[in-house]
Amino acid sequence: MKYIIYKDYESGKHHIGYDYMTIEAANDLEALTIAEAAYNAEADRLYLVRLMKKVGKVGKDACGWKTQDYEAVLCKRSKAVGWHKNDADHAESQHFARCHYKSCKCEAEGELTYIEAL
Repeated sequence: MKYIIYKDYESGKHHIGYDYMTIEAANDLEALTIAEAAYNAEADRLYLVRLMKKVGKVGKDACGWKTQDYEAVLCKRSKAVGWHKNDADHAESQHFARCHYKSCKCEAEGELTYIEAL
């Protein structure tokens, strides 16, 4: 199953930007382990990490690419706080993204992907 890790770098006036990373994991626990490793590898630069899970059905965009929507389910802002639900009870705003992908025989991995925030 595919998941997305959303990485937000250094908030505030020195904001570097954000990045999305698709990952393959068999279940939520494996995805969380991968997300934790991604956070630890760049903890000095990261402000926020969100683990995003598929919602809804596969669709198509105007260019014929397949699309899949994702919703943030877990969030981590610091090692002190740890992972928590990405919901209003934990003072987190909802975060959605749409992954566009297309099979491509010319690509080494066999798939082109780009992700947009919704």
